[in-house]
Amino acid sequence: MAGYFGDRSLSRTPRGARRIAARGTSIVWAVDELSGAPAPQYRLVTGDVSDLILIGTASVVESDLAAVAKGAVPDDVTWRWPGAYTVIEETETHLSIWSDLATAVPIYTCHADEGLYWATSARCLAGLTGQGEHSLDIERIAGELHAPGTPRLFGDRTYFDGVHVVLPGHRYTFGRNGAAWRSRTWVAGERHGSAPSGPTGLRGELTAAVQTRVNDATAPSADLSGGLDSTALTLLAAGALVPSGRRISAFTVHEPSAYAPGAPMGDLAHALRAAEHPGVEHHLLALGGAHLPYGHLDGLPVTDEPAPSARAYARFVFQLDAMQERTATDCHLTGDGGDTVLMTSVAWIADAIAHHRFAAAAAEARRLARLRRTAPAEILRAATDLLRHTPAQGLAASAAWWHSGHATKSERAAASAWLTVAAPPPWVTRHAGLCAASLANAAPALPHARGALTAHAIVHDAVEVGRTAHSDGQLAAHHGVPLHNPFVDSRVLAVVLSVPVAAMPRPSEYKPQIREALANVYPPGLAARTTKGNFASDYFAGLRTNLSALLDLADGRLSDLGLVYTDALRASIRAGAAGATGAAVCMPQLDAALSLESWLRALERTEIVRWERQAIPAEVSS
Repeated sequence: MAGYFGDRSLSRTPRGARRIAARGTSIVWAVDELSGAPAPQYRLVTGDVSDLILIGTASVVESDLAAVAKGAVPDDVTWRWPGAYTVIEETETHLSIWSDLATAVPIYTCHADEGLYWATSARCLAGLTGQGEHSLDIERIAGELHAPGTPRLFGDRTYFDGVHVVLPGHRYTFGRNGAAWRSRTWVAGERHGSAPSGPTGLRGELTAAVQTRVNDATAPSADLSGGLDSTALTLLAAGALVPSGRRISAFTVHEPSAYAPGAPMGDLAHALRAAEHPGVEHHLLALGGAHLPYGHLDGLPVTDEPAPSARAYARFVFQLDAMQERTATDCHLTGDGGDTVLMTSVAWIADAIAHHRFAAAAAEARRLARLRRTAPAEILRAATDLLRHTPAQGLAASAAWWHSGHATKSERAAASAWLTVAAPPPWVTRHAGLCAASLANAAPALPHARGALTAHAIVHDAVEVGRTAHSDGQLAAHHGVPLHNPFVDSRVLAVVLSVPVAAMPRPSEYKPQIREALANVYPPGLAARTTKGNFASDYFAGLRTNLSALLDLADGRLSDLGLVYTDALRASIRAGAAGATGAAVCMPQLDAALSLESWLRALERTEIVRWERQAIPAEVSS
C-alpha cells in the first residue's frame, strides 16, 4: 500500500497500482504485491473532513473506528485496541501517521515531487529515488556490519537512500505547506489507562492478541517449539477455538535424534506434552541435512531489508511449505519477541545502582555471574559502563575504533557497553569504518534514561524484533503464509513496561511473569523451565556444508561497494566452518555480512518498482 500527499498534478503513480481512495491533496494505492511485500490488511473510513486508514490487524468494530475518525485522533490510537497496526489520517490540510510501539507494521516515507510519499514497503519507495535502479544508503549498510541488530543507533534511516521509516511510538505530520514535524507519543514505562499490569495484565493482553488473529482465520496455525513463548500462544489459541469446535494446527520442527523411541528429549518432549491439550492438532517436522543454515541463499526472495530468517532460509521454507501443504494456513503465530519482552539485561543492575539499591545490585550480579560463569565484578563493570556512557558515545567510540584501528580504554568501555561486538572484524575495510563513523556523526541524540535503562532496553530490543519480523513476514508471504508476532503488539509491550523497574524480572530470572500468568495453562513441568533449547551447533554445520557457496558470497556486492576485503572475509568463513569462535570469526558480524550480501543479490535479481506520471486510475472499493 502506498500514498501521496501534496500537489497531485506533480505526483507519480506506481506502475500497475490500483487506486483505493483519493482526497483533494492525496491519493492512496494498493501496490504492495508489486514490491514483493505482503499485501497488508487495511480498513478505510471516509468522513466529511478526513479519511482514516488502519493498516494491520486490530480488534476494533467499525463503529468505534468511525467514531475516532470523526474527531481529533488521540495519540494513543495505536495501542487502543488489541493487535498490531498503524493509523494514517488524511485531511485537506495535513497527513498524520501514528506508528505502533515496536514498528511491527512499519510505514516508510520519501519526500519527492514537492510532496510526501508513504508506503508499507521501503523498496516500493526506492523506485522514486533510484533513477531506474535501487539507490542504496551505503552508510546504513556499513552500520549493519558495524553494529548488527541495533536499529536504535541509526534513527529513521533505511537501506535505501532518501527513504525513511516512521519511528516507533511517534506521530508524524506533514502539512499542506510542506512543513513536517514529529511528536513522541509514548514513553517507555508510562502507563496508559487502568488496565491491570503484571501477570494478570500480561495474560489478558496475550489472550486478546491471540484471539484477534485466530477468530477471523480459516486455518490458524502456530509454532510449538516446546518453549514458554510458543506454547503460550498455541494453548491460548486452542482455548479460543475449542468453544467453536475448531483446532489450532501446531508445528514442531525438531532434530531426528530428539525423537528417541519412548523417550523424546529436550524441547520436543515439552512440545509433545503441550500438544495433548484439547484443541491442538500437532504436526512434527523432522529436519535433515538439506535444512541446515546458510542453504539455498541463492533463492532468497527480496525483502525491505535483510531478514533474520535469511540464514535459516532452507529450514524456514521447509516449514512454510509443510504448513501450506498440510493445513493451508492463513494465520501463523510465532513466539518471536518473547525473550525480548519477558526478560531483562544487565541494565536492571545499572538501574538498581542508579537508584542506590546497592545491595540488590550486588546480589543480582552474584546470581548472574554464576549463570554466566564469570566474576561478579565483570557484571558490575558492565552495568556501571551503561551508566557512564550514553548510546551515542558508544556508537561514536566504536566507529572511531573501526576507522582508526585502535581505541583507548575509555573508548573500548563506551563501545562495549552498547554494542554486541565493538571491535572491528579483520575483513572490514577502512572505507567501511569511514562510513560507520559518518553514520555515527549523523545519528540522532539518543536518550540516556538513567534509572530507567531496563525499560528502554526492552523497548529498543522489541523494536528490533518488530522491524525484523516484518522482513520475515515478507519472506513468508512469498510462500503464502501470513506471520503474526503477538509478543510485540503495542498493548502487550505496554503492559510489560507498566511494571516498576524494581519489580521487573531480574536478569538471572527466566520469564517469571508468563510462568505465573499461565501457570494453570502450561502442562506440568513446563512452567518450571529455566532454559531453552537452540540450534547454535547447526550454524557451524551449515557453514561447513555450504562452504563453497558462502565463499562465493564473499566476493560480491559488499566487496564492490568497498566495505569488505574478500580474502579476509573468506578466511573468517573458513574459520567458522572449522568450528573456530571469537575474533577469528566475529560471528554476529559474519552473519550480518552473509545476510547483507544475500539480500543485495536478491535485490539485484528483482525489478525495481516503477513510478510514472499518468492519469489517475479508476477507484476500487476497499
